[in-house]
Amino acid sequence: MGLRRISRRALLAAALAMGTTGAALLAPSTQAQQAGQPIKVGLLYSFSGAGATGAANYLAAARMAVKEINDAGGLLGRRLELVQADHAFDPARAVSEARRLTQLEKVDVVFGPEASSLAVAVAPIFNEAKTPYFSITVVLGPTPLNFSAVMSGTSQAAAMLDFAANQLKAKTVALLIDNGSVGKQLAEDAKKLAPAKGLQIVAIQEHEIRATDQTPQILALKRANPDVLIHSGSLPPDTVVLLKNLNEVGWHPKIVSTVFGLAAGQILANGAPDAFKSGDNWGLAMKGFTYCAKDKIGGRQYDQYLARLKAAEPVNFGKMDHNASLYGTYEPIMAWRAAAEATKTLDGPTIAAWLEANGSKMRAAGTGQPIGITKANHYMVGADAITFVQRPDLVRPEDKLVERNIDCN
Repeated sequence: MGLRRISRRALLAAALAMGTTGAALLAPSTQAQQAGQPIKVGLLYSFSGAGATGAANYLAAARMAVKEINDAGGLLGRRLELVQADHAFDPARAVSEARRLTQLEKVDVVFGPEASSLAVAVAPIFNEAKTPYFSITVVLGPTPLNFSAVMSGTSQAAAMLDFAANQLKAKTVALLIDNGSVGKQLAEDAKKLAPAKGLQIVAIQEHEIRATDQTPQILALKRANPDVLIHSGSLPPDTVVLLKNLNEVGWHPKIVSTVFGLAAGQILANGAPDAFKSGDNWGLAMKGFTYCAKDKIGGRQYDQYLARLKAAEPVNFGKMDHNASLYGTYEPIMAWRAAAEATKTLDGPTIAAWLEANGSKMRAAGTGQPIGITKANHYMVGADAITFVQRPDLVRPEDKLVERNIDCN
């Protein structure tokens, strides 16, 4: 027993002296064990149900991003592999799928979900597993591991109130929101911010997500007679219901909406082809997905992204929401990749800390726009990247960008 004990000690000492090479004599390293295994990338979206159209865009962009990374040699010497999970906009199902991704599939990162209530619901699962996740939400899950591909609710509220006061010269506004966490947060932010912008909120109405009739809320708002109606919604089909009910009651206010600009294609496709012809419906948009009349098409990063996406999805390219595919999945995947390459690890807390320290120094992979991530801000899109468009249905054929007529100095 004594000789055996001495031999093991001697081997251990030799291994420590030789560093990582010696350590391999004792047992295969974790990296060596994983060298032949793919890095699993989870996609947690509504692949069925109301969000299926959007999820198809996110999936196409994810496939392209993974192929580009794999074709370039992979990440940390390993190939990426996509693992899909369908939450169908059901919080209980989202939690169940989050557990499957972390406990059974053992994914290293997750992209999604695309609803704030779901991002909050899955937070405990991902936090316990130390899995970073990049949602498409304006309300983050209560964990330092959640980052968002879009802008915060506070940034949206501030931008919409500024636009109503400064561009539309409004003195009074009313709010129509759904009962999701996004709308509730936006309403609270608006109540705090409106007085300083010289605006009076004369009414706030709320409807359920997937409501088939919003007429009672619309009639109450009409009686308040606001100069501008500020709208926030979670699902494009709900916005179609809003537009239909507005026509039915004969009220056509000026509207500033979070949905019009970010999901115009889905609104048009879901039964509202004339949604923006009046010119009174303004949509919040990411500046990187708009253009000014003086801007020329050329060798921009976005042009290059579109060319690659068309080559990757030749059949579906014409039907896709290119903007959503880019900001929803492609750019978050590339930001996560940059963090993993810089830190040489897939450890969630380490990647999150690196993004907090370095995110604001980065540029988005597909547009070249600044990324807004800091320790205090886990949103990829900062307030300076928000603008508004009047006709989101009129897109430039070459790149499907929408013209803006503000912020064009």
